[in-house]
Parts: sequence; C-alpha cells; structure tokens
Amino acid sequence: LGTGTILLVAIGQLSWLDYQFSPADFSLSFLMMLLVGFYEELAFRGYILGNLLQSVKPVTALLVSAAIFAVLHGANPNTSWLALVNVFLAGLLLGVNYIFTPNLWFGIALHFGWNFIQGPVLGYEVSGMQLPSVLIQNMGSNNLLTGGSFGFEGSLLNSILVLIATIALAL
Repeated sequence: LGTGTILLVAIGQLSWLDYQFSPADFSLSFLMMLLVGFYEELAFRGYILGNLLQSVKPVTALLVSAAIFAVLHGANPNTSWLALVNVFLAGLLLGVNYIFTPNLWFGIALHFGWNFIQGPVLGYEVSGMQLPSVLIQNMGSNNLLTGGSFGFEGSLLNSILVLIATIALAL
C-alpha cells in the first residue's frame, strides 16, 4: 500500500488537497476496520480455509477460499473485474500465512492495517466504500493505476505488489 501510494504520487496520479481530523470519525473507523479484519479473517481463513485444509490439498484449499472471498466482495460498490482479481490475490496473501502457521493473528493485523491505513488515513475507498479520512485525496484519472472508485485495491499496481508480497511470504 505504501509503495503503491508513493508510485502514484511520483507519477502525478495522487496528491492530497487537505487534511481533517475528527476524533469521533477516526475512532469509529478504527473500530469498524478492526471488526471487519477480525470477522473476515475468522470467517474466510479460520472457518472456510481451515475446514478445506482438512479435506483437500493446501493449494486447492487456498484457491477455493480466496475465490469465495473475492466472489463475496463482488457485491461491494464500484466493483470491477480487476478489483475482484485483486481481492482474490489478497485472499491468497492472507491465506498463505494461515496455511503455514494455522494462526489468525497475522491475517487479522494485516487485514485491519491495510483497510485502516487505506481508507481512514490515506483517503482511498476501501473495497468500494468511502469512509471519513484524515487526508483528502485528489486522484488522477487513470483508473487502471489508481483503482478509481473501488480504491487502491482495484488498481493494476495493487495486483503487481500483492503478487510480489504473496510470493515473498510463501517463500
């Protein structure tokens, strides 16, 4: 997320116009992103991936759980095919750790941190949802690079960076 944001700033596709801080909005967003990270990791990695690992090979379990994760995000606002591919890739990233450790805490922390920094701090939409943010963005017009109204998760930069992170974590 940090690397992608720096690249967008460097190529003129992202700048910030202003900042605002509302302790109530910030606290509510923090709590909401914490609950989303906890719930989704418990459901998708703890329950779905955990159960699949008992009956199929780990690679198959990972692919199926990531596909379910992506399909269920398909109902989010402003979804595109690239956004769904990227949610699938994020499901792989989050699931790889669980396969090797059977521990949800890394996934919960990564999921929460990604969503919280992405939306309430940097001002991107989070999976198509606009949240109150500290930084007010001025996004460029190249939706393939910026992710457009789905947020950075809908960008080609995200695809590349998440693939790199998944491979690095798996290794």
